[in-house]
Amino acid sequence: MRFFKNSELVHKYGVSDKTVRNWIAASLEGKLALKLFQENGKYFIADSVFNGVALKRIVENGKKYRNTLSHKTISPKKEFYDQFTQPQIVEICNQLEKSKEISWHYSYFGEAAAYWDTYLNELHETGGGNMITNTHDVLAVNYNYIDAHIRDYEYVNIINICAGNGLAAKDITAHIHAQGKLNRFVTIDISPDVLSIAANNMEKWFSGKIKAESHLLDLRHQWFGDALAVDPNGIESSKVINLVLFIAGPIVNFEFPQQPLRTIHDSLNMQDLLLTTHKRDTEETRTFFDFNIQSDKSLIGHRRKILVDLLNIDESYYSVEQALYSADKVSYIYMRLTVGITLQFKSGNYKKTISFEKGETLSLWRAWQFTDMDLLNLLHDTGFSLLQSSQSIDRQMLMTISKVKDSQDL
Repeated sequence: MRFFKNSELVHKYGVSDKTVRNWIAASLEGKLALKLFQENGKYFIADSVFNGVALKRIVENGKKYRNTLSHKTISPKKEFYDQFTQPQIVEICNQLEKSKEISWHYSYFGEAAAYWDTYLNELHETGGGNMITNTHDVLAVNYNYIDAHIRDYEYVNIINICAGNGLAAKDITAHIHAQGKLNRFVTIDISPDVLSIAANNMEKWFSGKIKAESHLLDLRHQWFGDALAVDPNGIESSKVINLVLFIAGPIVNFEFPQQPLRTIHDSLNMQDLLLTTHKRDTEETRTFFDFNIQSDKSLIGHRRKILVDLLNIDESYYSVEQALYSADKVSYIYMRLTVGITLQFKSGNYKKTISFEKGETLSLWRAWQFTDMDLLNLLHDTGFSLLQSSQSIDRQMLMTISKVKDSQDL
């Protein structure tokens, strides 16, 4: 007889493991009519049509008669609906339901984007040893190599992907600009607020001499080759090389890192270069995040808390925990619910209700712990040929320079 593992029922019905064990106990006592399967002295719920109907009824009744002290029904704040489009709201709901994750992609909007700008500037001012300063340092070490690649081109376009506030790209942009080669500075991000902040910062830092072109795109799904192909200055493409900056570590936060790399691959010309920087997998990076400034001391971080607050999940409903370097080589920060919650979404004709039991966890942040070889293999598998890699002086940051594979690389 087929039977369900307890974990399968937890995932299928959005209940806790304790709830499943209570169902089994109640069935053994004759209080529920579920059919059980016994193996090695343990009882499991049989996978049958009868049990499927019964479980659905049990779950629905449980939702109907929940104690309001231990289960809260909430709806997102008005500001949530003002800030996100309906497709984005649908994705947020899907991520909550499928992955039990409050998507980090949407924690860079509105007030959170302004906070991120402040945070990155404070991080830079703390001195060396963080993702911004290490990125500047490791890029600077490789300027001669980069210059050798751009020497035969009259112009350079800098394409800053997952732009942040533009700070990570500031020094290399100044280096290219000083050579009189900079043609375009293009920023690509999912957040209109991030794009606006990055554009304003570039205007300020370079006294209006560099104006950022902003492209609102989701790198997981939308290519940007057309943005590169159409030059607003009318420069012939053969005279231009694109330097694509995927720097200061965003690659490790994607649920499927192959997605953005494939998008970048499909958007580039053969001569273009992809530059990445990310924290190396070391004992220090496994146990330390860049939460080393006063404004972001808590595990949840102010930027992520803003999105949680917009969902109307009160602080008293959860505790925040972290899992450093789990078995699947991922570090997590997550909330553990101290009460059950039901989230009710309504945006136009779209309605969605999602429930979580007390004790369940919702991921707030994820980072893959890539070894150097993991990243190099990832680049190779997504169609890139590695030209150069190097470490920052403190060995905490890895930089790569790659191009799209050609016939010589296959």
